[in-house]
Amino acid sequence: METEAVESGTGMLCCMNEDGDKRIMWDSSNRNETSEAEKVFDEYKAKGYMAYRTDKHGQRGEIIDTFDVKAERIIMQPQMVGG
Repeated sequence: METEAVESGTGMLCCMNEDGDKRIMWDSSNRNETSEAEKVFDEYKAKGYMAYRTDKHGQRGEIIDTFDVKAERIIMQPQMVGG
């Protein structure tokens, strides 16, 4: 995934899906933007997606289960199923 600059106080939610990826940016001081990002986060979690909080360079950090408004970047991807 290509890295995109994220300003301080701003977060980006990247959801990998069948159409490529959906990106939602929010300003942590804007309740409407954070609510929308959290809603999308919760929708993808309900579908079984894994969420990773990363730094602004996109380096994988830690798995998270709840939306983090202070995260620089959250990447969501479907869980891999082995067989």
